[in-house]
Amino acid sequence: MNNKNSKPRILIICTHFHSDRSNKTEKVFLQTMAGLHVASMLDGDQYDVTLYHESYHGPYNTQKLDDVDIVFLTGLQKDFDRMRQLSFFFRRQGTLVVAGGNICTLFPDFASEFFDVVSVGGVECTLQIMKDFEVGALKKIYYSPQIQASDYIAKYELLSKSGIYTPIHFIEASRGCNFKCDFCVIPAEGAKHTTYRVGTVAKTIQRAIQSSPFLSIQRLFPLIFFIDNNFSNNLPYIKELCTYLKNCYSIRGWGALITQNTLQNRELITMMAESRCRILFTGIESFDEAFLSQHNKVQNTLGKNSIFDDIQFAQQKGIVIIYPYMFDPRISSVKDMEGELEMLVNLENLTFPDFFTTVSPLVGTKLFWESAQKGELLPNLRLRDLDGQCLAYRHTVDSFDAYSKFFQKLYSDTLKLLNRPQFFWNLFKKIVKIGVRHPISIPLFYRSSINHIQDASKNSRTITRNYIGGQDILDPQYTQYPGDITLAEKIRYFQPIEITDSTGNLQPWLQQYQPTPTTLLKTESQQNELGKITVQ
Repeated sequence: MNNKNSKPRILIICTHFHSDRSNKTEKVFLQTMAGLHVASMLDGDQYDVTLYHESYHGPYNTQKLDDVDIVFLTGLQKDFDRMRQLSFFFRRQGTLVVAGGNICTLFPDFASEFFDVVSVGGVECTLQIMKDFEVGALKKIYYSPQIQASDYIAKYELLSKSGIYTPIHFIEASRGCNFKCDFCVIPAEGAKHTTYRVGTVAKTIQRAIQSSPFLSIQRLFPLIFFIDNNFSNNLPYIKELCTYLKNCYSIRGWGALITQNTLQNRELITMMAESRCRILFTGIESFDEAFLSQHNKVQNTLGKNSIFDDIQFAQQKGIVIIYPYMFDPRISSVKDMEGELEMLVNLENLTFPDFFTTVSPLVGTKLFWESAQKGELLPNLRLRDLDGQCLAYRHTVDSFDAYSKFFQKLYSDTLKLLNRPQFFWNLFKKIVKIGVRHPISIPLFYRSSINHIQDASKNSRTITRNYIGGQDILDPQYTQYPGDITLAEKIRYFQPIEITDSTGNLQPWLQQYQPTPTTLLKTESQQNELGKITVQ
């Protein structure tokens, strides 16, 4: 390992499996900041810290491991197998492996089978982990409740030091969300909405800007995007933050993620626009009332009658509204989905969805446990299949083959599902309409409307996915292990984690966590209370 006289080296890897299940490098626009926030907990004078983003640098080269003392691993549920794979290589060379993320938070005892230390909850766990490391008294699992954010400034200079350059500055002003969508992991983790002090956010923004290359666009014309789970969850806080942004003239524009019901608050939208908000990623997710009701999207159903007027109002103020769109094969047939695509093309004032996804029963969510109890999950379903693209349910409206063919087009050549002349003619008319009043909105509107189409076109043409959970192809990394690996090690670190067995029942590792029907009913009752909320 390292020279005893040098600073201990720490490597933080944000793991990532590519959406087309290939082993290629592609610089993803929206970079995770999880690794940066872990790094910001570390003393730079005491440790030499480096970040590695697989969604930016490409798959980590396990043939040339960094000589480090500690490696931190994090990732989404779909990336948990990648975390296990990397853990094998680093533990083999004697590196301490610390892991965090959603699976570690929800199932810490299970996760501890693959890593030396497991971090549950927020990044603040890192502080205690390092204190115990320094005195040689590490524990197996560390906990940090996700109900408050500590007062620290993210060290954005570590991004450039690690060779990571983002076109805009990704900032976190708050964490968590108080809504209870049944498919979301945030309520499953108990991550209530909590904010940083506005003064801390201001210092973080300035540090991000000053950490950019001297004559770069990021420094000369800085744009901010808040990556909060729900930027609009605390109205007084957002108003205070907007006041700062309005008076900070060095910030040329900003955007954030909000819930759909926020668009109803015309006073707040006006305030955002006056503070140079230029784009809002909104949790619209569907215009299908059956979908919204099925998934407890109360924040959407409250404003369903005014949504298009609300969108038009925001865009007249110079804020482009973008959104994802979700399909649920248990509710919609392929014909229904094709009809929704046609509807989306013809919407008068709205962009085409930024991306499409199918509803995944993410492990630990209310949707997952209910689906398991109803016997809805496919047999041999794997964590890797919970990528927002794979079909995960056995009880669907249409045949698996019909969905497979539809998803192959949706996620590789979307234009095959659209009337191309109509799509581009409608897009042209929308851009002209919005550009007359706000020319700066033109590139944002155009880029958002073609984002999914462009991303899908980049997917591999040599890898054929069927998009059926338990049957889809796996990534090459699953077979990239050394020749001298033992059978036990291969099973432990490289065999994909299965959620269900060959009959569709939950695997034993999940059964110990399964809530009782009474617990689920209690959760549903709590969620129904949210249906009484009103827009402030």
